[in-house]
Amino acid sequence: MEKPGCVIAGSAVLIVGILGGSFAQCNRAKAAQDQQNAGPAPRPVAIVGGVTIDATGIENNAQKMAANQQPNPQDQGLPPSLSLRDQAQNLDTALEASLEEAANVSLANQQGISISDADLKSAIAEQVQMDLMVHRSDLAASLKLPADATDADIDAAFKKLGRPSLEELQEQAEQQQDQRLDDPGFRLTLEAEVAQEKVTEGLTSRLSPTDAQLKASFDSFTVKRIFIKDRPGKPAQQTADKVLAQLKGGMSFEDAIAKYSNDSPPPKTKLADVTTPLTASDLTPDVAAAFRKLKPGQTTDALSVRDGLAIYKLVSMKSNPPPDLEKNRDSYAKSYAQEAARSQFQDLIDKQQKRDQIDWKSDGYKALKQYFDANSAGGTPTPDQLQKIADLASNAMQDDPVGGNAAAIAQYLALDDLYSSAKGAAKTALLPKLADAIQAVTNQSPDLNVQLELVDLLLAQKQYDKAADQLKAVADLNASPIAGSKQAWDKTEKLVDQLKKLNQMPAATEKDIANDRQQWQQQYDEAEKQIAEQKAAEAAAQKAAEAPPKSAPKPPSGPVKPEEGPATSGKSKSSQKK
Repeated sequence: MEKPGCVIAGSAVLIVGILGGSFAQCNRAKAAQDQQNAGPAPRPVAIVGGVTIDATGIENNAQKMAANQQPNPQDQGLPPSLSLRDQAQNLDTALEASLEEAANVSLANQQGISISDADLKSAIAEQVQMDLMVHRSDLAASLKLPADATDADIDAAFKKLGRPSLEELQEQAEQQQDQRLDDPGFRLTLEAEVAQEKVTEGLTSRLSPTDAQLKASFDSFTVKRIFIKDRPGKPAQQTADKVLAQLKGGMSFEDAIAKYSNDSPPPKTKLADVTTPLTASDLTPDVAAAFRKLKPGQTTDALSVRDGLAIYKLVSMKSNPPPDLEKNRDSYAKSYAQEAARSQFQDLIDKQQKRDQIDWKSDGYKALKQYFDANSAGGTPTPDQLQKIADLASNAMQDDPVGGNAAAIAQYLALDDLYSSAKGAAKTALLPKLADAIQAVTNQSPDLNVQLELVDLLLAQKQYDKAADQLKAVADLNASPIAGSKQAWDKTEKLVDQLKKLNQMPAATEKDIANDRQQWQQQYDEAEKQIAEQKAAEAAAQKAAEAPPKSAPKPPSGPVKPEEGPATSGKSKSSQKK
């Protein structure tokens, strides 16, 4: 959600303008950003417990993630080019974060905890102060001061440079962040941080363990589990009931793990052989209480855990209270309350975030979330699920002005997966639908590889004119080097040859593609040259830095005698004869 600027709460970027040499420039950039972001129109995506999630915050977060993603080694030095699936993953990650943030704020509201602007500004001030402390040594180094320079030392150095004092800079930073509270995405993130702190503090204050509870908090358990993930159209409880019935009927727990558990095994290990050590502090009170009722070898009912249900088998249990428990009871009780509060908070948030609790306002984002939910934790969505997602996304592309791009991506992903798994007549029937989906999504989010996939589909349908036109569109998009463009040109040229063999490549189109290829090659070669020169300069600088200093030659200790012999005697042969 963070945008370019000089101060970003929670990001440890307090003094970019100072370290870059011009706080005035930073202020101007921030002012331009504030003008751009002033008064954004509401774009609701979903409502969680009365808290609205706005598309602007999701998109800003996704853009930030894209900017931080590193290119492949062969693409170093080229402008980034994010694939459609990477764009989709970023959008889903940002959406999931916003859902959790909204759940945090909603939970605070339900607990009767209000979050005022004063709370948010206080959180900003604390974060700005923390950022300043974290980057203090960097700041001192930029001013050529020792790392332990005092505030007075730094202010004196600033004064010589005509810059504001630390206190003034902190005030300006806080003011800039205060202005960002009008950004719905930034505000939600900040509210969620404050909400989590306040709710956890409230839960902690209400928890006071008895002696028995405190002693039991040091119990440890070794268990096996069957994890059953909640999936769209396939509730975890339905599978859990089936598993419990089969366990009761005589199936071994290990066989049930192998058949039903959605956990992933460690490398070279059978999932049924995996045991997990847990302490009471790792568990919710309900799960810990269920474990204590068991004898080794016995199993629990289906218990609620994050993302689904779990059935546990107790392997062993031990009581390990520390020897100083009686002496330091207050300290242990405080830690117990804090740990229990965090556990309770997460349990409440999980319930708050259940998909059936979300009031979707954007079917485009809903379709995208359904696609990733169906594919999460190694799950494979059914053709029926994928078709429903594609249909929802298709309708959203017409009716959802907020999530149109998310809908186009979701429709492509669902149909692409359907096409990959389909066979025979079903695959043929999906061809035109997938081609239309690719055309729609790449109009909004160009992707060289996906557009080349469209050429393959058009060739399969014998739509040669459209295939040639699409190849020209890819070539125009790829006329300047970007990440992945070399591989795209290799594929483009193979497809051009394929159309030529079919006598379906118009000469004018082929010439235009060749011109784009030539332009790309010239720019690519220049970029490669610049990268090579930069690497050579860095290597030379590194070599010079590592080389030992050269010592000056020692002066001679006495008079230098000329070498004897006819060549250096100072007399020519003719003079010698005389």
